[in-house]
Amino acid sequence: MSKLRLIMLIVSFFTLISLSVLIIFDPEKWLAYFLFSVIILFCNFRIKKIERDRLLAITMIYLNECNPDRYLCEIGKYQKSLIKTRNGRLLNLISKAMILLDGGRVEETEEILKGIAKYEAKLSPFVRFWYYKAWFYYLEENRHTEKIEELIAELFRIANSAPLRYRTQLLDNYQLILCRYYVLTGTHLERAERSFSEVFTGNYPKLVVVISHYYLGLIAYKQGLYQLALDRLHYVTENGPKLHISRKSSQLIKIINKKLDNYYSDPF
Repeated sequence: MSKLRLIMLIVSFFTLISLSVLIIFDPEKWLAYFLFSVIILFCNFRIKKIERDRLLAITMIYLNECNPDRYLCEIGKYQKSLIKTRNGRLLNLISKAMILLDGGRVEETEEILKGIAKYEAKLSPFVRFWYYKAWFYYLEENRHTEKIEELIAELFRIANSAPLRYRTQLLDNYQLILCRYYVLTGTHLERAERSFSEVFTGNYPKLVVVISHYYLGLIAYKQGLYQLALDRLHYVTENGPKLHISRKSSQLIKIINKKLDNYYSDPF
């Protein structure tokens, strides 16, 4: 909630109480008092809608423009106007860490995650899940498979023991994390491909589509399907040029092209 909306709610609360008292002592003017109350309530709903629309527009910078750096700049300005709980501040930091990683700012991600470590024991299961998810993304980038396996076991435990209102969301996230682990280790690639291919069957944000193409490209590469891998990786570079996976896709495209050049130039 923004500071402005909190102030407006407090003012509205006391104003409405005052108007109720005035109606009792001056009933002849009840219609004027009632209309004034309606105007106050409308202002509250209007402020809430403006804030929601602004947040949606900022979120689309990330989801549809695939521009993590610009998103972080705009969301940072927006959050300055908010009143946040400790859990809210930690969730914002965790989200920032993951988005920094999408922009290729690995060292900044590590710094944030290590800074949150002192609060780890006090994190709610929901927040702890996102914290471990952020660590998974960081470790995936650095290919620390042993630590990743420990995290996956903990993520599975949290997701399955979470309150019902969170469980489906956390289990879905766990399955995607598991599939990214499969791609990293080159195991169960068919299962991972089925999961990432679901992006072709629904109306997903552009960011989700681009990320899925990246992992599908890695799967095709590991299966030796080089032309298919090139098609998928080119999609990433064309549609998400500001993402770190676009730079990694470009590097892999060069490796694949070199393999294909060597293959076609070798008469035997």
